[in-house]
Amino acid sequence: SEHPQRLAYVQSEEYQELMANNRIYEQASHDLITNKNRLHKAIQLTFPEIEHLMANPRGKNYWSIVLKFPHPN
Repeated sequence: SEHPQRLAYVQSEEYQELMANNRIYEQASHDLITNKNRLHKAIQLTFPEIEHLMANPRGKNYWSIVLKFPHPN
């Protein structure tokens, strides 16, 4: 025969669920990184010098300034 019959491999329900959850996790991780990068770019455009002024550009004081002054003017 031209097409030999392939043996079907049946994955357990638990494995299928694990793989589906892994895809959801990977997509959520990708979306989080994309959104963080967009936020970082927007902050750099709005406050080009803030990362040079702050010792920790991720800390509480950093976000307090960004929230208090949403525009540099």
